Amino acid sequence: MKYQSILFAVLLIFILKAESFTQKTVLEINSKDYALAENKASASTIFLQMIKDARAKGATKITIEKGVYHLYPSKAKGMMCAITNHDNGIRYTTFPILNFENLEIDANGAEFIFHGHMLPFVIQNSKNINIKNVKVDWELPYVSEMEIINVNQDEKYIDVKIGENTPYTIKDNALRFIKENGYSHNLDEAIIWDKKHHRIAYNASKVTPLHSKKKNRLQYMDTFEHFKTPFNRMDYQVKLLQKSDRIIAEELKEGIVRIKNLKRKLPSVGQILVAKGEMGSNRIAPAFWINQSESTRIDNVTIHSCIGMGVLGEASKDITMNNVNIHTRKGSQRMVSTLADATHFAGCKGQIVLENCKFQHMLDDATNIHGVYMKVVDRINTYQLGVSIGHPQQLGFHFAEEGDEVGLVEPSAFHPYFKGHILEMEKVNEGYYVLTFKEELPASISDKIMVENLSAQPTFIARNCTLTDNRARGFLLSTSKGAIVENCTFSNMMTSILMVNKFDFWYESGFAENVKIENNTFLDACYGGGKVPVIWCLTSKKRRVDLITDPKIRTTKNVSIINNHFKTFDAWILGANASSDINFSHNIVEKSEEYIPLYPNHPTLKFINTENINIEHNDFRLEKATISVDGITEKTLSLKENRNLFVTNTDMEEKEIQTKL
Repeated sequence: MKYQSILFAVLLIFILKAESFTQKTVLEINSKDYALAENKASASTIFLQMIKDARAKGATKITIEKGVYHLYPSKAKGMMCAITNHDNGIRYTTFPILNFENLEIDANGAEFIFHGHMLPFVIQNSKNINIKNVKVDWELPYVSEMEIINVNQDEKYIDVKIGENTPYTIKDNALRFIKENGYSHNLDEAIIWDKKHHRIAYNASKVTPLHSKKKNRLQYMDTFEHFKTPFNRMDYQVKLLQKSDRIIAEELKEGIVRIKNLKRKLPSVGQILVAKGEMGSNRIAPAFWINQSESTRIDNVTIHSCIGMGVLGEASKDITMNNVNIHTRKGSQRMVSTLADATHFAGCKGQIVLENCKFQHMLDDATNIHGVYMKVVDRINTYQLGVSIGHPQQLGFHFAEEGDEVGLVEPSAFHPYFKGHILEMEKVNEGYYVLTFKEELPASISDKIMVENLSAQPTFIARNCTLTDNRARGFLLSTSKGAIVENCTFSNMMTSILMVNKFDFWYESGFAENVKIENNTFLDACYGGGKVPVIWCLTSKKRRVDLITDPKIRTTKNVSIINNHFKTFDAWILGANASSDINFSHNIVEKSEEYIPLYPNHPTLKFINTENINIEHNDFRLEKATISVDGITEKTLSLKENRNLFVTNTDMEEKEIQTKL
């Protein structure tokens, strides 16, 4: 009996503690308890207070009543932010989720209208965060749109109509668009949109950007060693001084401006000219910045506009997005949603999962997954390397942490010749780091060597997503940890799925391996004007040129492209080089009548320096599908049961491979 009493007492204590723990985990901060009012600037202050109270009370849920709330930087939290693939600086946020664990924010369908240099959600050094049921928009977008109402090809000018919702001025013959926070921009990075189809115009690259630049001489540059060293992150800003705009703007009347002194073929009347200004200052902030965090979910979120990317994951682990929709508001006259990528994941680990998402109307890719190459500056000692950031919009990037495996890469060889593990990473400043290794470094290391974090590569899964009507590409997959793309719909200005690494310009690392592309629909792609395929496994020393022909180099490996439906207007469907083990089978390829083909004589499939390519059981519902292979590819090429496919541009006789499926 005594034993039973003791057991009962222990169980009672356990139950009470469990009950107490449960109460703590569901503690809620609710906007009903605050003086939150719609359309008031005070919303920024109240949301910040709710975050503070959640931290102080250990709450795990913040609930916001449905409504329309305007959020201004004047009462938001200012933070100095180094955001990868954006421009660094002070940004203002109303949801600074910093060093939190186990927090859910449910906005119940509320609309947040942001103003100025805002960074809506910052999730930093946090774990198990869930943001859901919120809409994000900007009162005055940082992109400017104008309709072309008159074109004079002979005198090289266009007349544009600027709407009342786009403040502007003309200073020193230059058209500048005025935004909030004292920000303005010019006509740089302009592109033409098709108003009827709400997408980039057909063959847009032939008429935009509005190139009319003159080159400026930079005098006495060689006088200073500063400008000679390869490690000079100011070069980026100096290069902007090398060119001056020759374009002249003249106001004909209020809202009607003539843009003169253009040099290339001009766009057409009725098209929409969209400009976001000078590169280096036109990517302010994403709508969601997930930085050095783990286990983040974003559910039922819509982003109609923002001043950078939609969702950016940086040096984080395990990010899941479900029913995230990025597109312009229905019924809106706006062409553009995000100023850059819909989603972007740099240096991440674990799993990146996108399900039931829709990405449209962006000024860049739907999703880009990659690591970062850093450049060797000096070998400090046996265990330490000094390295620098390659691209200025990666300054401050969290490159590695203790225990990460990193490799030293000679760009011409592509793969690491040395692998070691990080003991410590010291950021001396935003552009120069000292990496301390656990292992001894090679005795001699050239300043041409790149450093790659081999641990910072995630597995990528995308299911039931729609990626259409945007500038640039669909998915960029640069990860060796595998990718699954299934039941998605694509229609992009450029390549829909690109597997590539970049030793120059962006310095984005990672090779695609173990990629499954199955049961997808690829509609009109590559309509912007470039000679690119719908799916591309690309390996080159420089951007899209100088393809690798060394048979020892294989970067993209194990790619299955199965049971997909391609219906596009142009010829080129699949291209690959320096790749191996690609299986293209059981696909249907047919022609769309939406546009006139830009490159009708290009091969349907083209392979250079590849091996173990399998093409079988495909139904080419075209007048004539062709495959082009080089001698290296031909040795291990397998072609079986393809309907209406011919071989061309090889030593093999041109003939139909198979007439029956």
